[in-house]
Amino acid sequence: MKRLRTLAHGGALLCALMAGTAPAAPFQDPLDTPPIMVKEPWKKPLLSVDGHDAVIIAAGLRGVVLRSEDAGASWKQVDMPVSSDLTSVFMLDDHHAWMVGHDGLILHSDNGGQQWQRQLDGRLSEKPFKDYYQQENGFDAEASAKYLDEMAMNFREGPSLPWLDVLFENQQEGYVVGSFGMIAHTNDGGESWEPWLHRIDNPMAMNLNALEKIGDDIYIAGERGAVFRLNQDEKKFEKIETGYRGSYFGITGNNQQLIAYGLRGSIWQSLDHGDSWEKLEAGFHVGISDAVSTPDMTVFASAGGRLKARRADEEGFVDLPAPPVPYTSLLLAGDALIATSLGGVIPIPLNASDNHQTQGEE
Repeated sequence: MKRLRTLAHGGALLCALMAGTAPAAPFQDPLDTPPIMVKEPWKKPLLSVDGHDAVIIAAGLRGVVLRSEDAGASWKQVDMPVSSDLTSVFMLDDHHAWMVGHDGLILHSDNGGQQWQRQLDGRLSEKPFKDYYQQENGFDAEASAKYLDEMAMNFREGPSLPWLDVLFENQQEGYVVGSFGMIAHTNDGGESWEPWLHRIDNPMAMNLNALEKIGDDIYIAGERGAVFRLNQDEKKFEKIETGYRGSYFGITGNNQQLIAYGLRGSIWQSLDHGDSWEKLEAGFHVGISDAVSTPDMTVFASAGGRLKARRADEEGFVDLPAPPVPYTSLLLAGDALIATSLGGVIPIPLNASDNHQTQGEE
């Protein structure tokens, strides 16, 4: 469900993909330009995948979006209104889905991903987001100046900075997070968005890389070992200390455990709802781009091209046989994984007899 969210990873990957290409054509704003319909789009670089029942949606660079109605057996490219790089897909149910990306972009579909409409972009959000933090709206002078400085940092280069993840609790209430601590909330299905800088304990404006609902709680994973949990009564994301000082790219788990993962293959686990954490050694040495959990197992994907699984009743990790490509996102679909990568969509069978125990080098 997730993807390579960090600006550092995204920029490096994009530069690698563009190296050696012909001179650039005249600039066309991706917010005004539909993507090119490509041959074999399932082989193009993709950053995120999510699904509901048999419908699966994957999205990636230059606005390429794929849709499957048969649990990933076949794919078709979707007509899109923009060609911005897309970082995250979230499907709430058979009909409602959201997608976010670069240029401050938020898109919505109400027909299972067949068509998409723009709800917000960086050009539309700059003025209302800045206006929100004026003193006349109830913020004291110090708070107003602080939040306006953060807004200025985000919009300094225009509308280019990305939202990195999106999560909806129901058809009305949702959240998006992104670079330089940006966070916004909607309670009307995305028809309007309100900045939430004042509702998160993030004074250093650290990047917010991922959103996840685990049990009844909503979590954010970010830079410098930051994990935040939503206090539903206060409507504020409160910071949880994990003991790690690197970047987390995501968080997964269930009612029994929380697992945060990220830079240099780091995996940290809590068995007491975030009160204490321990580091797990899995043999990853590059960033873990995504992880998905069931009550019995957690599967991790790395940008170095490896998949590993850890079963709830076992201590070690097992390698899953998979092509060595830079993985970006995972979706559990029945008895298989649907993985996205810089090489496109890859189905991965979950057959324990083919796996082997390992702690080896990446």
